Amino acid sequence: MFHHTSRLEAFSDGVFAIAITLLILEIRVPEAGGGGGAQLWAALLARWLSYFAFVLGFGTIFVAWVGHHLLLQNLRAVT
Repeated sequence: MFHHTSRLEAFSDGVFAIAITLLILEIRVPEAGGGGGAQLWAALLARWLSYFAFVLGFGTIFVAWVGHHLLLQNLRAVT
């Protein structure tokens, strides 16, 4: 019994979407304390490593997602 790959693609897209969602859940907006824009920028710069880790993780998942879609283009059917 063979099926087209569209259901497998949809399922894997959902898995990738959940992985990206789990990445963003750890990103928090820092407390600015009402000091204005300069204090907010200082608080954002203090958390640069978290933002860099998010971008790096997002890029990794994106590359895996593109590779997965390229792999699925070569399949005619799945069991």
